[in-house]
Amino acid sequence: MSIIKRISLKIFLTISILLSFIAILLITISVLLTTKPQTGLLIIDKLFIDSYEVSTEFIQIDNLFTTPGIFAKNITISSDAQQIKIDEIAVKIDLFNLILNKNLFFRRFHLVGYEAINLRDSDDLKSNDYEYSLISGHDLKIKTNQLNLISSKFSIVSLGGNNSIQLNNGNINNINFSKLDVLINKNNKIFYKGAHNLFAEDLDKLGIIKKTDFKYADIKTNILSRGLIDLSDPLKNKTFYKIDIFNSNLT
Repeated sequence: MSIIKRISLKIFLTISILLSFIAILLITISVLLTTKPQTGLLIIDKLFIDSYEVSTEFIQIDNLFTTPGIFAKNITISSDAQQIKIDEIAVKIDLFNLILNKNLFFRRFHLVGYEAINLRDSDDLKSNDYEYSLISGHDLKIKTNQLNLISSKFSIVSLGGNNSIQLNNGNINNINFSKLDVLINKNNKIFYKGAHNLFAEDLDKLGIIKKTDFKYADIKTNILSRGLIDLSDPLKNKTFYKIDIFNSNLT
C-alpha cells in the first residue's frame, strides 16, 4: 500500500506542477496581451501556432475577459500556402458566446485593405469537404480596392470551400440593400440575391436608367435582384432585376 501511495503522490505532484505551469503561462500571456500585446501575440504564435505566422506593426487589446476588442495595423499572416496582408482591422468578440455556444460572434468587424497572395497552385489550396465553420455578428465594415461594404448584421457559413453569406441593412459599393444573400462556390462563381429600396441616383449607378434622359427624375422603387458573377469568365456574368415603382415622377 505504501508503494501505491508514493506513486499516487508523485502523480498528483506532477499533475499539480503541470497545471500550475499552464495557469502561470496563461496568466502571463493574458497580462502581456493587455499590457504588451505584440509580445503576447509573439508568444502565442511561437508556442501554439505551427501552421502559420502572424506579425503586426501595431496592436491594441482591451476587455480581454469579457468582450475582447482588438485594433491592429499592417498585419501579415503567412503560411506555406498563402500570405494575407491587412492594412487595418478592428474587431470586438463576444467571448461568452464563443465559450458557451462555440460560435464566433463579432459585435464589431471593421477591415480596411486586404490582399491574399497564393504561394502554391490553387489545386494545393483545396478545402476539406467536411470542414465547417460559422462566423456571425453585427457592425460589419470592409473597405478594399474592389469592395466597399457596410452591413448592420452578417453571417458567414463555410463548408468544403463553399461560402454562404447573409447580410442585412447596409450598402455595397454605395448601393443600398435591406437583405443580400451570396453564395461563393469553390469554382470561383458567385451567386447573389438581394432586396433593395433604391432611388433615381442608385438606378443610374446600376445602369438601369440614365438620369440625363429626364429633366426631372423622382423615382422610388422596391427591387429584387439576382445574378451570377463568374470570376474565371466575366463574359458569363448575369444580372436580373424585378422592379416595383411607386410614388414616382418622371418628366
